[in-house]
Amino acid sequence: MAEIHGIFNSLLVVSCGCAMYTLDPERTPYAYGAAVLCLFHGLLGVLRAAFNADDYCNRLSLISAGVMEIAPLSLVSIELHLKSSHPTLAVAHSYFMVPLAFDIMARMSDTKDVFTEKLKQLTPTGKLVGQSLLANTLLIVLMILTLSAM
Repeated sequence: MAEIHGIFNSLLVVSCGCAMYTLDPERTPYAYGAAVLCLFHGLLGVLRAAFNADDYCNRLSLISAGVMEIAPLSLVSIELHLKSSHPTLAVAHSYFMVPLAFDIMARMSDTKDVFTEKLKQLTPTGKLVGQSLLANTLLIVLMILTLSAM
């Protein structure tokens, strides 16, 4: 099982390395930050698989897994909304990082918090609502462009 985790994490490292190579951190800082977080998580997974160090990296891997549940999607959503016609929605997506702070504190103290789990479950719902608003805006723009071309 460790070999499979090592293969998937090495694919994550390679894809994040390619993303970091192609992204400009000055033009797309949030997407670049998401790539850096994923690269760190992938490197940690490769090290755990290579040295079979589940005991030594357990707390760090739990924190990294918690960050990976929330942060990359939030950062990419912020990046997308900053480039859209409604950049104020990017602020709303930054509020989805709040459950991440609670989750990191709970994981560092080895406690399981029901409130944090509920917040983490509500985060994807909020992301879907935000992405649907972006998709509706793009659909309206495409309809207007299609009608104006007729």
